[in-house]
Amino acid sequence: MRRPGFFIFFDFLAEDPMRHHLLLSLALFPILLAACDSKAKVDAVPTQTTVTSTTAPESQQAGSDSLSGDLKVPVKQEPALAKGTYAKLTLEDVRARAVRLKVAHPPEGAGDERTNPIPGKLAHEAFRGRIGPFPDASIHVNSLTPGPVIWILAEQDGAMHAWSPTVDDYVENEVQAIFFEDLGQDGSVEALVLYRYMLGAGPQGAQDLFDTLVLEWDAEQGIFTHNEEISQTLHGMETASQVKASLKKSGHLR
Repeated sequence: MRRPGFFIFFDFLAEDPMRHHLLLSLALFPILLAACDSKAKVDAVPTQTTVTSTTAPESQQAGSDSLSGDLKVPVKQEPALAKGTYAKLTLEDVRARAVRLKVAHPPEGAGDERTNPIPGKLAHEAFRGRIGPFPDASIHVNSLTPGPVIWILAEQDGAMHAWSPTVDDYVENEVQAIFFEDLGQDGSVEALVLYRYMLGAGPQGAQDLFDTLVLEWDAEQGIFTHNEEISQTLHGMETASQVKASLKKSGHLR
């Protein structure tokens, strides 16, 4: 009598015990494969991160120190500068520094517009850093006619002061560069302002000339003054590099 196929299959397994392990592995393989695929799908789901911004809306940032209700937003403070570094200031930055100040040394013989340190327009980039003995001073050039006016601002005795060491009335006066050097090696930094102006008339008579103002702190008078003696040695220097090379040659800059 022929045995059913079910018993034949068990006879096949009984001939070799290793066949049990092979059969078990084949049976479990689809289950393991399904489990791995499920885990991969879970891992592929991106993790969502919520970022909360603490920046005030744009309408609340420009010169505003409060919001609606009782919520207060602190006024933006100028970050401290490392020694020997200078930051560029925008027109708004300069105006913010010049809003409350005491004019310590206005230009002599100038009109009201020229004695006002708050700029309507800047004739050159403004800078903030060490000028004279002040570690957190700034310098800017008001764009006016007939010529720009240079102002140095710094805090002294708890109040903001402004000094205008010189006025140049050249019609075509144009500031080319502003840079800083400690010429006396005494910790008091001079501000050097290189400017271009035009003399003469007509296409053949007019010519561009270059000079550099050397603005230094006079401790006895408590004002910034123009060192004309050093400036005279810099006549004709057209770039800041040429000015520095001339100062080194004359021994004023080491």
